[in-house]
Amino acid sequence: MIVRVLGAFAIGALATYFFDPVSGRKRRAQLRDKAVHAGHEIGHYAEGTAKDLRNRAQGFVAEARGMVERRLSPRRQPGSQVDIDPTQPQP
Repeated sequence: MIVRVLGAFAIGALATYFFDPVSGRKRRAQLRDKAVHAGHEIGHYAEGTAKDLRNRAQGFVAEARGMVERRLSPRRQPGSQVDIDPTQPQP
């Protein structure tokens, strides 16, 4: 019961604050501007995160491709833990 009364009081206070005939328009405009700014910030953050994830995925694929290519390399001796034969001159 007390929570409802406090909630109703808070809603009334916010309505009075934002719909005040003297400063309400300015407050609503500031709230709108802050919301638009927050939307832009979230968009920039999401773009940066997507770019980071894309770069990490490309790096993972490149590492995996390199590992497979080293394993299938004709210069590698069967059963050897070394990727290239140290007795062969390297190009």
